[in-house]
Amino acid sequence: MSLKSVFHVFCLSLALAKVYPYCCSVHKFEATLEITGAIINSLTNSMVTISGYAQLYYDYDGQRMRLNSHIMQPDGSYRNSTTINLYSTNTQYTIEGAHQCTKFHLNDTVRSPCVPDGATSLVNSTIGSGQHTLAVQFYLFYDAVTGQQNKLVVTANDCTPVELTVQGVIDGVDQIYTYTFTRVTPGIRDNKAFELETSCLTSHGPPVVG
Repeated sequence: MSLKSVFHVFCLSLALAKVYPYCCSVHKFEATLEITGAIINSLTNSMVTISGYAQLYYDYDGQRMRLNSHIMQPDGSYRNSTTINLYSTNTQYTIEGAHQCTKFHLNDTVRSPCVPDGATSLVNSTIGSGQHTLAVQFYLFYDAVTGQQNKLVVTANDCTPVELTVQGVIDGVDQIYTYTFTRVTPGIRDNKAFELETSCLTSHGPPVVG
């Protein structure tokens, strides 16, 4: 499973806002994502599990997003990657290994921080107990392009994302991913989060559509 695919699934699954969304989170934030998932082969009745974590930088107004991913490999090591989406130029940069930068053409737009009005509100619930109880709201919606099912949990008071589960056919096979949001902080403290490293700036190869 490629890191680019994990990031692609996450980006496509952020809700696309319509005229009257249920609620919207802040337009710019940082968060740590805990990633778990599985690739299911129905022919062999087998499953490959995916786990890891990532640091997300999300800037809706600036039309950009960055994800520093760390995906666990079968030997227990982590495969690291940085992906930067610059929607204003329809460009994605992926950096892996020894500063190897690859440029891709982006076909989609930056996703809104809002729950779409076409979503189904499932249930109001709480997480935690006592004085640490957090009121949350569960939503269900489907991606209009891919048909993937999305289950989104947000805080009831300010729509901060708590958990996103994406399920469907991805890259031709059944897959499911859960992204748990932790350490969500409004704004972006790292003012260099979207700076491109030299290997990206000196890459003159043609964009690869993907």
